[in-house]
Amino acid sequence: DVYSRGPRAPRANPKGAYGAPEGSLMGIPARMQIAMTERGWVIRNVVVWYKPNSAPEPATRNRLHCVWEPILWAARTHNCYTDIWALTPSYELVEGGDLFANEPHRLVQVFGGRRGDVWSIPPGRRPEGHYATFPEELPRRCIALTCPAQVCPRCGHARSRIVRPADSYRQVLGESWHDHRLDSIEGNRPGSRRKVNRAAYIGDGWTACACDAGWEGGVVLDPFAGMATALVVALAMGRQAVGIDIVPRYVEAAAKRLEQVEEACSAQATLEVVTDEPWS
Repeated sequence: DVYSRGPRAPRANPKGAYGAPEGSLMGIPARMQIAMTERGWVIRNVVVWYKPNSAPEPATRNRLHCVWEPILWAARTHNCYTDIWALTPSYELVEGGDLFANEPHRLVQVFGGRRGDVWSIPPGRRPEGHYATFPEELPRRCIALTCPAQVCPRCGHARSRIVRPADSYRQVLGESWHDHRLDSIEGNRPGSRRKVNRAAYIGDGWTACACDAGWEGGVVLDPFAGMATALVVALAMGRQAVGIDIVPRYVEAAAKRLEQVEEACSAQATLEVVTDEPWS
């Protein structure tokens, strides 16, 4: 978000830009959400990016230092591709046994719980001097959540993860309802006899199509590429990458950075400089 600095021209609103008093927050994220929903976009989440150890803002003598930024997750349809399990804490489980048993069966990946909408990620730092470089973990989560790793080049089917309840969790599914309010107390109390059932799901492959045309990575588009952090992460994750930026020196530095990644990943990103402002 940004703060209003008052009217910028004699004929501007005397209260400031968009009618906001000078020194007031403009509410840009909220205005963006309203404008997008009016145009048919579906707002899935507003993620709070908490930035520990963030650099202090200038001229913050009469207001609190902002240590977070909103990430707007929007889609054209309500049933868009989503891999919520990609951000779910996982661990290895012995198939067919208890959650923490050590039985001689095959190990499988188990997902338990879901990640919330507050992400604590320290800000990124790059020697090239870009003032707003994202940490690589931030686009990694966004890409894993919304961009498919494999897409059919013929029909466009995006492979989705198939999950099923773990055997130990399947045994308690369908049982009568019970009150969960005391689970955290009874379950953690030493010597407690109360059994707390932990929801656990197992990854069981991916969906497919009948085209038999192979698979290619989904496309990540960054219209404000900057130092190409999102493009670098996309290539490392097996996706295709397209970046656009209006500052030539950033594009040159980003191209050098991408060359190293392209050799390591055997992939290629598209980077373009837009010199004309499309909104003018």
